Amino acid sequence: MKLEDYVVMYPIIRNIINAFFTGSIHERLSLQSDNHRKLSIIFNGPSLSETVHNLKRDETDVMMVNYAVETELYDKLQPEFICLADPVFFRYTERNYKIAKKIEKREKKVTLIVPNYGSYGVFYGKRILLKKVFTSPKLLKVDMYIPKLLKMNLMSPYLINVGILCIYAAIQMGYKNIDIYGLDQNYIKYFSVDEKNNVFCEECRFYGVEKVNQSQLYGSGYNMTYELQTCYETFAGFQMLARYADEQGVNITNKSVASLLDCYKKCNEAIGR
Repeated sequence: MKLEDYVVMYPIIRNIINAFFTGSIHERLSLQSDNHRKLSIIFNGPSLSETVHNLKRDETDVMMVNYAVETELYDKLQPEFICLADPVFFRYTERNYKIAKKIEKREKKVTLIVPNYGSYGVFYGKRILLKKVFTSPKLLKVDMYIPKLLKMNLMSPYLINVGILCIYAAIQMGYKNIDIYGLDQNYIKYFSVDEKNNVFCEECRFYGVEKVNQSQLYGSGYNMTYELQTCYETFAGFQMLARYADEQGVNITNKSVASLLDCYKKCNEAIGR
C-alpha cells in the first residue's frame, strides 16, 4: 500500500482498535457457511407493487427494512429479519416503541440487523434477536476493500444506505441466493431546485409520494453538491458489495423494474421495462 492509502485507511484502523478496547469487536457478524436458504429483501421503492406478487413465501426467507413493520405487507409476509440503519431508530420515541411492541406480538422471534454503534433504545425483548454489523466510518475505493477483513467483519461497506447494510448482512449470514425487491435507487430523478435555491425531492415510495424541502429539513450546508456526493457514495457501496458477492459465490438478482443500480443482474421481467 502507498502512504496515501494508509492515510485513507487510518479511520478504519482506529475504528478496529477502539472496538477491541470497548469489547464491541466480539459482536461483529463474521461470514458464515452456506445456509442453503434463499433470501428476499423487501425495500420500499414504488416498483415493489409491480414485483412483490412474484415472491413465493414458502420458498424464501424474508428481510424488510425501516418502517416496514407498520405496513400491511409486513403482516402478510411475517419476515424473519428487520434491518435498521438510521440512528433515528435507536432513540426512545413513541413510534419506535410501537414498532418494538408490534414485533413482540409475533409468535416467532424476529432478528434485527443493526450497526454496532450506539444503544438500541426500545428494541429489546423475548422475541427480538439482535445481530450487529461492525461498521466502517467512511467510503473507500472499491479496490481498497480487503476480502479477508470483510469476511471477518473487521471492515464493512460504508453503511450510508440501509440497502447496503441488508445485502452485506445477508452475505455474512450465509445466503448464496438473494433477490432484492423495490430497491429502485432512482430518487435522483425527482430532485428540483426552486427560485430561492431550495432543494426539493419528490420522495416516491411503495406506500406513497411526498414532496420534501430537503434544504429546510437538513439546514445550512445542504445543497445539490452534498446530495450528489451522497448519491455517489451510495452507488459505490452497492458496487463494492457486488464485487464481494462475486468473490463469495453469491447470486444477487435485482427484481426492481425501475432500478438505476447497474451492478446486479436483473430478472427477466425487469429487463426492457
